[in-house]
Amino acid sequence: MKTKQLRKYTTEELQDRLKAERKKLNDLYFDIRSGQEKDYSQISKNRKNIARILSVLQEKSKTEDNKVKVSMIKSVKKNDKESENKKDKIIKSKQDGKGKDKKKKEK
Repeated sequence: MKTKQLRKYTTEELQDRLKAERKKLNDLYFDIRSGQEKDYSQISKNRKNIARILSVLQEKSKTEDNKVKVSMIKSVKKNDKESENKKDKIIKSKQDGKGKDKKKKEK
């Protein structure tokens, strides 16, 4: 099956196809060992089909991840100003705390 055709399927359909191809590969191995199948090239063709399906699944997961990352980045940008203010407050409080600790140790 061509990669262009595989890209049209949803992830669930691709996962079903992947299971079917793996079962077919397992059956091919069994048939060759038992002598029922003589065409060894079917194994490599089937393995390539599995690789194509896995590649398309990987592409789809990356595009979904990118969509999630973009939405996360947008929400982080909104919170950046708030977090910078919090960081400044924490740094100031630590600096104030260091001065107090030295005075306590001297006593």
